[in-house]
Amino acid sequence: MSYEELTQEELAEIEKVRALENATLFKTAAEVAELYKELGEVKVSACALGYACRYKGLGHVKALVENGASFNIENSTDMYRIYQCWGTNYAVGLLDFNKALGRSYFIHSGELDMRITHLLNADNGTSKLVLPLGERLEILRYLYENRECVCLETDELLFYALIARNKEVVAELKGLGAAFSEKIIKMLTESRRSFMWDEYCGMVGGFEKEELFGFYKDILAEIGEGTRLRYTEGIYYATLRRFPETDVFELLIEHFDCAKMNKTQILKDFVLKEKTDCLSAAEKYGWLSQPRRRDELIKYASEHEKTETAAWLLDFKNRTADFAAEREKAEKKIMRELNASPDSVSELKKIWSYKKQEDGTLVITSYKGDKTEVTVPERIGKSAVTAIGDYAFSTGAPHISRDIVRRRAKIAKITLPDSIAVIGRNAFDSCSALEDINIPDGVTELPYGMFSSCTSLKTVKIPDSVKTIGESAFAYCKVLEEINFPDGITEIPNGVFHACASLKAVKIPASVRIMGNYVFSGCSNLKSIELPDGIPEIGNNMFGMCGSLESIDIPSSVTKIGAWAFQNCRSLKRLTVPEGVTEIGDRAFIVCASLETLELPASVKKIKNYKYRDHAPQTILYNTPNVTVTVPPKSYSEKYCKRNGIKYTVKEN
Repeated sequence: MSYEELTQEELAEIEKVRALENATLFKTAAEVAELYKELGEVKVSACALGYACRYKGLGHVKALVENGASFNIENSTDMYRIYQCWGTNYAVGLLDFNKALGRSYFIHSGELDMRITHLLNADNGTSKLVLPLGERLEILRYLYENRECVCLETDELLFYALIARNKEVVAELKGLGAAFSEKIIKMLTESRRSFMWDEYCGMVGGFEKEELFGFYKDILAEIGEGTRLRYTEGIYYATLRRFPETDVFELLIEHFDCAKMNKTQILKDFVLKEKTDCLSAAEKYGWLSQPRRRDELIKYASEHEKTETAAWLLDFKNRTADFAAEREKAEKKIMRELNASPDSVSELKKIWSYKKQEDGTLVITSYKGDKTEVTVPERIGKSAVTAIGDYAFSTGAPHISRDIVRRRAKIAKITLPDSIAVIGRNAFDSCSALEDINIPDGVTELPYGMFSSCTSLKTVKIPDSVKTIGESAFAYCKVLEEINFPDGITEIPNGVFHACASLKAVKIPASVRIMGNYVFSGCSNLKSIELPDGIPEIGNNMFGMCGSLESIDIPSSVTKIGAWAFQNCRSLKRLTVPEGVTEIGDRAFIVCASLETLELPASVKKIKNYKYRDHAPQTILYNTPNVTVTVPPKSYSEKYCKRNGIKYTVKEN
């Protein structure tokens, strides 16, 4: 377990939580109730309640609930930092775990078993006896009666019981009145990304085939037999990638939203696995009706020496093709292409994917061409192009072929028209050959990861219209040498220039009031920087690994210096922390080999050390051997240096 200088209050709360968990496991119900009264409020009682549900019995559950225990648990980084657990639904302690439930991110048997094993010291294989089903159902009835005060999410528990294929628990919950909430129904049917959806896809991949069919039969009974279920690649990998069989394929076709299916990819998988029965089903559903797709599959089967599926596809072609009509259509297409203008819609569609927006303008969603110097069209047909979509040029875009990745990796120059006003997240991410690009005047935001990992990009001119810059916008642009910020920018967020190893000098506008974490971390050639007066803190790891940074003036407005702020600044010789700074984070100046003088003000009231397991604490000057700290007399800084054995001198008034 890793601790980051927990406060006394946090440590005391951890002790209360652990005491309650131990008592739940090793004490009688009466002793648990007595201890709970002594402890008072326990902020995290969900774990103990989950243990009681699974291993102890109704008496222990009542002893906990009657004294304030509940399944309420916050899903946050602080929760993990302090208590080493996420927002786990510990009510799953009532269930029998199968392989599918065991693949969950947050609510698998490992979460309960890991902590129970630790508490029982039973890593030698000692079994942990789970309560008989009848006792767990009795507990469930009690919890359902008290569901509001114990924060029992009955809809989630029903969903996980279906995943676990616990028919008795499902029947009991439904008999008590539990049903899917609108949130779970939307997760299963609507296109919106969430952690729960990712977890669900992972769990489906753990089903055996019989379980898969039983689960979806039950799901459809809950949400309505005629409802179409949401389909993504997660479902594809969990089902057809695992079960490339006709009945599984037909299950997906009949009950899922087919519009989201990559039909060509699925058919290619059938070809590679020589699944002619699945190809027959695909024929039945009209998936092979397009001659181009049919011929692509024949070519694909031949190239991969899949003789059985190649023979089936050739037979299908001979059975169904109207050769005269196909030949006539192909000849007309050739003539159209010969006579087409390069700027015609038909030609531009070969190069660009795009969508019409509500105002009638177009957003470019994907570049499919093969040129190294690309000019984005100002119009396609009668519609103006006003936006570049997320990942439109990125080699890391989801769902693109290797061929398109190779083409995009060769793009050296991109010219955007003046009509562009919006650019999406990661639009040019990982365009490793990109050297030259313009940002049109009128663009107001450079979004998250816009030029991340553009490793050939040396300079970018940001127009005055830009008011917002997203996180990691220029991260890993290793040859970026200079950058200009327009006046009016108020925030430089996290990681904007992380690992820009060639960046030498930056001037931040006076308008900036917020600077995030690791903004310049890894800028190994950064020698100087001017920070604006008005920023309240130096963020975590802001200048970490800036090995060439020789000097810096910290503005008088700064009140906090974050963790790792100047770690590994090997060339930094002197640093004055201004009056007004009250807190310095852990390892702020570690491994600063050349640092000789560090002056700390009287205003400092808190300096964090870092402690990891049983290792000795690391001070803010760990592995900074040549430094002498100048401190005011009788100050907190003097006491800190004295307590930690740091060489210091007292500054005379």
